[in-house]
Amino acid sequence: MSTITDANAAREPERVWGQHQAALLFLQAMLADPKVRLLRWLDLACGRGQIVSNLPRALSLSARSKLHYEGYDVHLDYTREVESRVSQMSLRSYKCEIGEISNFHKIYQTQKFDFVTFINAAHELRPNDLALVFSEGISLLSSRGQFFGYDVESPNPMELGAIPWARDEIGEILKAICREFGVPQYQPEISWWPHQSGTAWSLHVNRAHMHCAVNELSKRRGSAREAAMKTMRNLLEGKLASVKEQLIVRTHGPLKAEGDDMEARRRLLNDYWALSHVLAESAESKKDSPRKR
Repeated sequence: MSTITDANAAREPERVWGQHQAALLFLQAMLADPKVRLLRWLDLACGRGQIVSNLPRALSLSARSKLHYEGYDVHLDYTREVESRVSQMSLRSYKCEIGEISNFHKIYQTQKFDFVTFINAAHELRPNDLALVFSEGISLLSSRGQFFGYDVESPNPMELGAIPWARDEIGEILKAICREFGVPQYQPEISWWPHQSGTAWSLHVNRAHMHCAVNELSKRRGSAREAAMKTMRNLLEGKLASVKEQLIVRTHGPLKAEGDDMEARRRLLNDYWALSHVLAESAESKKDSPRKR
């Protein structure tokens, strides 16, 4: 499995979340162009379709009639639920695929999308799979395509094995990807959002701002993924060292934990397990992979 056991998908049809509203505003702006007759949207880790629940409120019937929706998720029951929802929304067309996130690029490698979304799922993935989502997801963009991503910096409640990323870390990863794509001058904006339950980041990649040949990203996606993975390993190793240091201080410190500090200890222990586990997995995978001659 690509995701963690504690991961779950929300289903609150009447609720509008800020990250979904932001994504739908991008979609709304693209569909408002009278020259657009068909817009293809790929929704990675679509879950139970919380974002598509808002389509009738966000888009007119005319706009929805130009929209082709593709949902992708690892859970069959989720994709069936999403298909049931979108079937009632008068879209141009729709389709859902089921599979591990590590395999999505094999299904869509010959296609292009005008909009790719990846929302609330980054912390659930192994770093190698997250590197794939970013590099392959961006390479699937059409010449006018846009990629929107969002996730929390620290899941609340905690999820065992989760690897959350901070805004600055996502910025470093995207910088490495753009460099390998041959567009080091392009630096996508990574936003930071404070919420009542914690903090989050969002990213927006506009293919038109990359100013490179149509097939250039497809040619370089492998090296972009490798660059992202290398950057992630360095970041994870630094995070693990920091967590260890904080745990040592709390283990041998003069004061017993109370209240908020006890919660901080639990979070540090959760982070220690997640980080050490994923780095050990990565080392084992590297050891088992065929050596280049």
